[in-house]
Amino acid sequence: MKYNDFYFWMFKSPMKKVLAEKYGKKYAADIMKKSKKVYRELVGKAADIGDDNPMAYNELFALAFVAPYIASGKKIPPETVQEMMRRSLYHIKWYFAKTDLNTDKGKAENKKSIVKYVKWYTPEKEKQYPTSFKVDFEGQPHEGACYYRITRCPICAYAEKLGFECEIYQSNCEGEIIDKLQAVRHEVDGIVANMGAYTHYSIAIRDAIAGIRLPCIEVHLSNIHSREEFRHTSVIAPVCVGQICGFGKYSYLLALEGLSHLI
Repeated sequence: MKYNDFYFWMFKSPMKKVLAEKYGKKYAADIMKKSKKVYRELVGKAADIGDDNPMAYNELFALAFVAPYIASGKKIPPETVQEMMRRSLYHIKWYFAKTDLNTDKGKAENKKSIVKYVKWYTPEKEKQYPTSFKVDFEGQPHEGACYYRITRCPICAYAEKLGFECEIYQSNCEGEIIDKLQAVRHEVDGIVANMGAYTHYSIAIRDAIAGIRLPCIEVHLSNIHSREEFRHTSVIAPVCVGQICGFGKYSYLLALEGLSHLI
């Protein structure tokens, strides 16, 4: 992947502040100095998905947080990496505030960005970059929603690299989610969960996660802390080992990376 240090430099300051608060200024300076080299290596090893790929920025964005973790010899705990992410996203909250996904205008803007990617990912591009996401708009399960369907997901491929066998499950019904959690309690080693709006009020799902006693990482595509105030509270988080949000689809990849060190 072509090197671009824009995101690393954008988040360098808030990441360094978190490390300084927890481990001292000298440690923070040393880690961030090493991180620059590690970031370049990570980007260089990343699969080429096209320099002009509209979604390529997601990978550059995510690797900025992976770099300090690796530079520390993987000694920085998930909670600290989570705080580095939260502080960095708050640093650019003005950007996320530009689009309100709860309005028709916000939904249209979101769909516009997906359409741009779909148009870019032509059959020729797919042959050239076979690992990139494949998206279509077949079906419309929720009236008035911005809907698209992902039919090829690099999250599973990434999980396999980490030595996982990954199963993806989706349901809009609270009871079905609880049934699934209870059904897999003896079949899986860990869970990455995006509970959507249930995050903010489902005590039943919270109790189910607590009851199965498996490491669970809560994820969200958007930064819930930069959205409406009621979304800032998660009743799920206290029974999870960590929370990752704001990195789009790469929230799942970061969660899988964290889970790989817990099981």
